[in-house]
Amino acid sequence: MAEDLCLSSTELYDNYGYWFVPFWKTWWFFGIIVFVSCLLIIPVVRYLLRFRRRVAYAVPRDEALAQLHVLVTNNGEVNDLYVMLTNVLREYVHKQHQLDVMSVGDRELEAVLAELGRENTSSAQLSELLQRVGTLKFSGESGSAEQYAQDVNVVRQWILADKASGETI
Repeated sequence: MAEDLCLSSTELYDNYGYWFVPFWKTWWFFGIIVFVSCLLIIPVVRYLLRFRRRVAYAVPRDEALAQLHVLVTNNGEVNDLYVMLTNVLREYVHKQHQLDVMSVGDRELEAVLAELGRENTSSAQLSELLQRVGTLKFSGESGSAEQYAQDVNVVRQWILADKASGETI
């Protein structure tokens, strides 16, 4: 009888001699833990993989044309619109040709654009546009909306005729 009361290290008995296994050592408890872990891990993995998706880079030409379309529909002070127009042109040249033209003046931008668009027929019109923008900035005069619409078309034509505009970076 004394031998029956001794607990072996491999067997688990309770006080009454019945087989006793703690619930955390049963197969169904292990199954529940695996199932709940999967339910918790799947959303976390999906959340982390969401940031690994590749971002499609916009072609600078398409981005510039979209900004020009916004400028055409924008109603504001014509002089401010001219400044935004030159900023669109600067951003396009900066992104497409990897040239640092964001901080150069209008004369330097004119020289860069003339070098980029040697074969481009609208380069002379673009040069006139930049000279007009310079005079409007510093003279205090107000530009006309019709001339602004023509200048937006000149910039659009130059971007479309740019020899590197079809390439992606």
